[in-house]
Amino acid sequence: MRQVHFAFQRTNGGFAGGDASYASWVGLDGSFEVAPIVCLQDHDARPCNRPRGATLKLTTSRLERGSTALLLPRPQVASTHDGGVDILRGEVVEHFRNGETGC
Repeated sequence: MRQVHFAFQRTNGGFAGGDASYASWVGLDGSFEVAPIVCLQDHDARPCNRPRGATLKLTTSRLERGSTALLLPRPQVASTHDGGVDILRGEVVEHFRNGETGC
C-alpha cells in the first residue's frame, strides 16, 4: 500500500508524485522538480488549502568519472516496478523515489 501511495504517476511530459508535504515531478527531458506544500489553517478552522512553495528544478548538466568528463547522452526516462522513476544517461542511472521524508 505504501508503494502505491508514493508511486510516481505518468502525466503529460513526465511523472508526478509527492505526499502531503511536497510535490515532485520528473520530466521526460531528464529534469527533476520538488516543491514544498504548506498547509495554512483558516481562522475559522475550515479545511486548510495547499499552496505550493518555491519550486526547485534540477537538471544534470555534466557527468564525470574521476577527472574524466563522460558523454551526456539524451536522457531516457522510465517508471520502475517499485513506483519510482529512473533517468538513464548512457551508463549512468539516476534513481528517484518518493517517501515519507521526501524524494
